[in-house]
Amino acid sequence: MGNYQIVNIFDLFKQFWQEHSHISISEQVKKYKAVFQKLYPELWQMQVDCYAEDDFDWKEAALKHVFPKYADSVPFMQPLIEKLSNIIPWIFSQAVLTFQFKFDIIFVLYVGLGCGAGWATRYRDQPAVLMGIENIIECGWHSENSLAGLIAHEVGHLVHQEWRNQSQLPNKPVGNDSYWNLYEEGFAMRAEHKILNRESFHEAEGQDNWVEWCHQHRNWLAKEYLNAVEDKEKIRKFFGSWYDIKGYKQTGYFLGHEILKDWESSMSFREIALLPLEEINIKVKQHLNRWAELQ
Repeated sequence: MGNYQIVNIFDLFKQFWQEHSHISISEQVKKYKAVFQKLYPELWQMQVDCYAEDDFDWKEAALKHVFPKYADSVPFMQPLIEKLSNIIPWIFSQAVLTFQFKFDIIFVLYVGLGCGAGWATRYRDQPAVLMGIENIIECGWHSENSLAGLIAHEVGHLVHQEWRNQSQLPNKPVGNDSYWNLYEEGFAMRAEHKILNRESFHEAEGQDNWVEWCHQHRNWLAKEYLNAVEDKEKIRKFFGSWYDIKGYKQTGYFLGHEILKDWESSMSFREIALLPLEEINIKVKQHLNRWAELQ
């Protein structure tokens, strides 16, 4: 079976903040870039590239959305690091038992540029989960339940990617990725629940009645999603932590979960993981249309 490694680079930010918390935000961005890029060039470039792929300027995001929130977030960072370090070994062992995978995973705990609370990717040329402490705090995910759900969700992404790699299927779509987003995040949501053996919905923490509201507005959300599929900015409102729909964030994860859960009545989880891209697009669109027509 696989092994895990925790790479904790929080001390990088901790020292930076002790020395530079009093200077202007624009100067903080410059100095943090200098030290981060020097010590962890691969991780820094991944974040810059992440913004570029979404047509964002990383520096603008840092100045407007990320660094202004650091002062309020700092008191929560060390306790969060300790919780994550304790939860990761348990989630990893549960994930191995659930999915019987054999690859190793690096878990990187860092304070970054706001690219995400969790990010399933590759780092140092192996499967990795990058955990952005600043985004986790922004989302309000402080409890062990929500952190366990987040970690399980990202490991679910890695399992999905590995299964598709083994079958030589693409992990990313070509062209419009709106239907793929629901499928991919829906798979990770279902994997999260299988690993934890409960429907955790870590996105719900800090959002009153999130699950209930999403259930009540499922058909409306499906219609809204269909109306947004050709507009990347509108699709972001279903997933990004900086956006909301009628006051509720990350409702796209709920939609994806509900679609994948329905599919499990007629397909195994692995069969769902290995669907061809063309079939994914057709099936997701059909599901959304069915719900939208009930609106």
